[in-house]
Amino acid sequence: MTEFDPLIAGRSVDLLGAGIDNMALLPHLTDASQVRVWVDDIDAVPDHIRQECARYRASVGAVSNWVAESPSPNRLVVRSPGFPRYREDVARALDGTPIQSVTTAINLWLTTFGDRFPTVIITGTKGKSTVARMLAALLPHSELVGNIGTPIWSVQPPPAGTVMVCEVSSYQAVDFTHRADLAILTSLSEDHISWHGSVERYHADKLAAIHQASRVLTIADLDGLVSAHSNAFVVETPDTPDRLSELPAHMASNARLALAAAERLQADFGAVVVRDPAQTLLDLPAMVGRLREIHSQDGHRWFDDSLASNPSGAAAAVAAFADDHLWLILGGIDRKVSPAPLAEALRSSTQSVSIVAVPDNGADLVADLTAADVVIEQQLHAPDVESAVALIRTAARQHSTVLFSPAAPTPPQHGNWSNRSAAFEAAVLSS
Repeated sequence: MTEFDPLIAGRSVDLLGAGIDNMALLPHLTDASQVRVWVDDIDAVPDHIRQECARYRASVGAVSNWVAESPSPNRLVVRSPGFPRYREDVARALDGTPIQSVTTAINLWLTTFGDRFPTVIITGTKGKSTVARMLAALLPHSELVGNIGTPIWSVQPPPAGTVMVCEVSSYQAVDFTHRADLAILTSLSEDHISWHGSVERYHADKLAAIHQASRVLTIADLDGLVSAHSNAFVVETPDTPDRLSELPAHMASNARLALAAAERLQADFGAVVVRDPAQTLLDLPAMVGRLREIHSQDGHRWFDDSLASNPSGAAAAVAAFADDHLWLILGGIDRKVSPAPLAEALRSSTQSVSIVAVPDNGADLVADLTAADVVIEQQLHAPDVESAVALIRTAARQHSTVLFSPAAPTPPQHGNWSNRSAAFEAAVLSS
């Protein structure tokens, strides 16, 4: 797919950031009059990015120069999801740009081609990747794209009518204008406060993408956030156990959302759903980084929940094992997010809880939890997750459930979440 409406043809395109979404878009911009890629640190641009830009005749420049020249309204600005939309200099430069000219790669694809396909966006503070993956599993003829790791511009053109299952982060939701056929809100708590600037703006950015969808699906706890939407519907937790209750509570909630969404898409668009949807979800292998058990012979149960990058995500993992003797590995980048959900989950635990704090903010999290009256049996500190695993093996007084559920994103010195996930798994399997 390379054809564009006048949104692209003959216009200058500024790509803010050289992330995977923008780089997947780059080959499709041949109709633009000029393409420029802007980065914060031009000296840090990897060679393969420079080569890709040169291949498609895109220049690479420093964002400071882009800010200084004040982008003209005729330019299309495509922002990499994590690029600091609200940073003072960037916000000032965008101030005079028409809202329809500021977008992200996924929104650009959807506004250009979305009317050919049933489109679903899935967002939330936690659970969005899980629900997106579950929904794609229930709909064999679908494409799973977006924040889950597959840039939408990297997929082959799907047949008309293919359901596009799109995970959308809050960074993407800021400039989201596509009217999705179905939006799913999995949860809403605190996250990314340092990027959005406040809890209120984080919530507003998430809900802006939700409220413009044709239909909205969410859970009963969030009913008030979507009740004004004329086509909102809510998935209730069953009063009696169903087959999906075999999953941890938060996973079962995610599964019911995915199942309800598949049934709605089948009714509205004739989308084909697998023959035994509940069993399909029960048989779905755990995602890497999403409460995935790593089997060891040391007597402990080890779970990699490294994608739980906020306190509410870690709280969901703790709640799933509230009756176990727990060890937690906590810590990462400090996003100034309240630890209250995690504190509440730990106070509700019926067994002992011990914590190994890792950089950057692990020690601060432990201090905040202690101040919130969480009883922590043992408090240890480690420089990384490998050392944390070794400490637990030495210090644990009984067979325990160990959760690497950091409640914060991975610090740059440790790579990304997948690097820490791999490091944790390797350390557990080294026994």
